[in-house]
Amino acid sequence: MPKRNKRVLLVDDDAMVRIGLKTLVDWSGHGYQLIGEAENGTQALEIARREQPEIVITDMKMPGMDGVALIRALQEIQPPPYVVALSGYDDFLLVREAMKQGAKDYLLKLELTPETLLQSLAGAPDAPNYMPQPDQTMLRSRVLRDLIFHFYLNEDDLEKRLQEAGICWTGETVYCLLLKAGELFRFEEATEEECHTLLFSIRNIAEEIVGACLDAVSTEGKTGELYILGVLRPELAGQDADVLVEQTAHRLHDMLQQYVDVSCTIGIGQGENTAGGMAEACSRASDAMRSRFYRLNDPVIWWQADLCPQIEPETFSTTEARRLLTEGISSLSAETVDEAINLVQKAAARQHWTQRNAYAVAFALAVTVQDCLEACGLDISSQMPRSHGDLLRWMDLHHMGDVRDWLERLRQDLLEYIQKERADGKQAVVRRAQDILTQRFCGEITLPELAEQLDLTPGYLSALMKKYTGKTFSEYLTYLRIEQAKKLLRETNDKIYAVAVAVGYEDAFYFSRIFKRETGMTPGDWRKRAEQRGDAL
Repeated sequence: MPKRNKRVLLVDDDAMVRIGLKTLVDWSGHGYQLIGEAENGTQALEIARREQPEIVITDMKMPGMDGVALIRALQEIQPPPYVVALSGYDDFLLVREAMKQGAKDYLLKLELTPETLLQSLAGAPDAPNYMPQPDQTMLRSRVLRDLIFHFYLNEDDLEKRLQEAGICWTGETVYCLLLKAGELFRFEEATEEECHTLLFSIRNIAEEIVGACLDAVSTEGKTGELYILGVLRPELAGQDADVLVEQTAHRLHDMLQQYVDVSCTIGIGQGENTAGGMAEACSRASDAMRSRFYRLNDPVIWWQADLCPQIEPETFSTTEARRLLTEGISSLSAETVDEAINLVQKAAARQHWTQRNAYAVAFALAVTVQDCLEACGLDISSQMPRSHGDLLRWMDLHHMGDVRDWLERLRQDLLEYIQKERADGKQAVVRRAQDILTQRFCGEITLPELAEQLDLTPGYLSALMKKYTGKTFSEYLTYLRIEQAKKLLRETNDKIYAVAVAVGYEDAFYFSRIFKRETGMTPGDWRKRAEQRGDAL
């Protein structure tokens, strides 16, 4: 029978310390499961008696029952959990007493790293054998994703699946918070491991902050997106739910900026506490997020019917026009942009659009342009001076001439943008970036640092490198390092760890994994192959 993950209980009266612990490592990836957290010893003891975790990580100084008293009480549970004490430099006496009472190890908060934490937990006993059970968290995430992307047959089918996943709340109103991270280049440039860690940290912080206000579930959407769906916690009944949700969203925005240096926008939608209402709340949050292009200074955006139309108008599909716009902007093709605008203009001439339909068409095109420029780290208001910001005034349009006028302004903005990009010698900028990386790839160099040196935004530099080299910043940096590693493996007898350090990798194990991913073999095997071919000196 398989072993289950070792269950861990976190105990600290400081919520930020708990968040830090939750986001420090990928718990499930290393064989652990976080089963709860507590802000004092009394609360922790109650959870430990009920859940019987294999590991308890506890602070020493807490109100009420402190860490020493908790550790003493935990020894009465059979078998007692493996206890790790958290301490500051001035807690020596408490730590010594904790070890006497049964703690197995202690960690200094100010020196806590993923490596020291995992090393400390390695001594914990294995969890007992168990019969595998469906992963409820994964099931809930899957159902929520299907709800967001409309992967269900009908409302009855959705209702049944929500109940099977345990997503059943009391309360009249369901809220959806859609978090969209800015600076998407951070996700595109990160290695798979780094990206997973960043998303893991964002999700844990979001669940911690939102969990104080809502009973909620969450799931990832597109790159850099997190959906959180829930209802007001029962103990907060009677308070103004809208105010609490907005305050929570602002706090989440600030905490992500402070603790993981991620800027974000949060769209909020709401609906009735039914299967259909949940789907509507998610759809509204997504619509609110799309309206961010003319509300750039608002980190939290509520859905409003008059300002957040559906992305697809009623009588005209913008799919092809949006595809052409995306292709034209990314490839700097004036012809493709013209084709997209002409397609919409012809439809407008043939059809009699209502005011709302015309607004929805323009909204869809404006969002597409926003997404393309945002991916490059560019400000839409400065790049699209003629067409940006007009949509708010369109609520009073009376004839199709307004639509045609805006489309022409959009065309002029985009063609001017393309002409400027072509004239600015971006290929020369990329060559300069390549030269700098060739000189510095063995040391530490980051995308933001290189972008600042070239007077570009990181996202824009990333997009330029992908366009002109076929590789993102991180892919190009890895390419240079692996090519140099091959040279050293072929021409020297240096140990693998020495080669790793020489090309910019402090961790030889990580270097070996990257090398195998890029070449299909380990550094040692590659060197042997080179020797057999007679390549080595």
